[in-house]
Amino acid sequence: MKKYFIIALAALGFAACAEKISDGASPEQTGELEQSYIAINLMSSELDTRVNTDAPVLEDGEAAERKVNSVHFFFFRQGVPFAVNAAGSAPGGDRNWLYATTPGFSEDLDKDNISAYSNVMLVLKNYKGQYPDQIVAVINWTPDKNVYKLDELHAKLVGLQSNEGGFVMSNSVYKSGENVIDATAISKPYETAAEAESHPVDIYVERVAAKVKVSTPESTIEGKWDATNKWFDTGKTSNLTTLGESQNKVYVKIQNWSLYNARTQSMLLKSIDPTWTDDALGLTWNDSPRFRSYWAAADTYTDSPDDYINKNVFIWNDGTALGGVLYCGENTAPSAEDRTKLILKGQLVDADDKALELVKWNGQEMVKVENLKTAVAAQLQYLIYSYTDEADAKTYTSITDADIECISGANDGSPSDVEEYEVYFQLTTTAATKKWAIKTGDKWETKDAAHINAYLIEHVPAAIVYKSGQTYYYIDIKHLGTSEKDAEYGIIRNHIYDIEIQSIKGYGTPVFNPGGNIVVPETPIEEEGVYVAAKINVLSWRVVKQGVNIEVK
Repeated sequence: MKKYFIIALAALGFAACAEKISDGASPEQTGELEQSYIAINLMSSELDTRVNTDAPVLEDGEAAERKVNSVHFFFFRQGVPFAVNAAGSAPGGDRNWLYATTPGFSEDLDKDNISAYSNVMLVLKNYKGQYPDQIVAVINWTPDKNVYKLDELHAKLVGLQSNEGGFVMSNSVYKSGENVIDATAISKPYETAAEAESHPVDIYVERVAAKVKVSTPESTIEGKWDATNKWFDTGKTSNLTTLGESQNKVYVKIQNWSLYNARTQSMLLKSIDPTWTDDALGLTWNDSPRFRSYWAAADTYTDSPDDYINKNVFIWNDGTALGGVLYCGENTAPSAEDRTKLILKGQLVDADDKALELVKWNGQEMVKVENLKTAVAAQLQYLIYSYTDEADAKTYTSITDADIECISGANDGSPSDVEEYEVYFQLTTTAATKKWAIKTGDKWETKDAAHINAYLIEHVPAAIVYKSGQTYYYIDIKHLGTSEKDAEYGIIRNHIYDIEIQSIKGYGTPVFNPGGNIVVPETPIEEEGVYVAAKINVLSWRVVKQGVNIEVK
């Protein structure tokens, strides 16, 4: 015998004296009540695509990604909120949504998969002749006010998931004809449950989150590839005699990964523009036979952007292992700097797994910060001196490497002409207590420590330092659009971006302070730019599969 989760509704009209919900539909109150039924099937919008060989290949969600703890149904008539209330309540409905309680589902339905939510029977007790004609289902989210217009559901920012509450899902949004379908149409409710069961309303839902997966081939370098060490040949050879070895090939060992510019929230309902064209986007963006669309309007998040964009994620030991996944919100921001990026964190090593602390400065290449400071001091030894006064005579001593420290350009207060990936030079705290002078020809000019620090910034070129060999590579995550089209890059809800790192070439972007944050991922210099060759295959939740070759030329 089939079971139903019975939801009793009172869809209440309004008399002139009745309290109206904001912008709500106000059916004329006849005083005559009737009971009617709507059968609901909640369905994942990708389920039916398996029967069509031309459909995108799909991937089942994990159990946690399919879990349903609650459903709120939002009712509308001709796009206007339609007042509802629980059965037995007094007239004067003050909200346009109904909460479907978890206990009811657990008694009657299998909660493990959204596809199991069928034969949900909504029982409406309403004024005769007055019915809602649209419904929106929202899963695993609780409204924070009584009435929502459709455009408010589009604009409402929501978190993606919670460990206990499950992933947030909502009506799939797509184009049909010239219209945007963001709410499911309801025909006139039926007089009996049997009639409703024969004509169920299918509501297709999709997760508001996107999923990113990062993996590597099973092996690339014999003897240097196991479960915890993923080595790539950078294609670089170092000519440093300080390596003290006959071979000088440089490898990078990938340690973990994270996302930059990852949205921590999405809008509750996807926003699309029915005037988009496939040619402009570079993909077939609408798929009405499968109740889906594959692009979204750029977010309109304008308030407190740091509350929903995870920029400061580059703490060296805080990352996700290769083979792991991360979830993020929708992001179709058009500018390159605002795209969601994948960051790979690695360490430059030699063939014997020894970290290579590579340094580039003033046209020279060396290893270790100590050697860098020695080189800087050597350049300044006949120009900057510390001195002491003894018996009315000054004793001058050339600046040494012990007087100099390296400062990351990513620090607050760094000079504007020093890039975040560079380091500049300042006096150490101890050296700043000394007396200083600058010698020009035979002339001595006494200077305080602040003056010397300013001189170091202005006259000594900044350096690039891969502290302990630590580096990172980043790529803009591609979507389905073809090259140089509007939808070439982006993160769209209910898609999986499956990225396989196939090769890495070049040293990458240096990290001087592995325990700090990188505010903006950058490429050090143009000729070392990150080049990404991506092969994209569409699978799904929907999955975007991206094979990546990273080359720093």
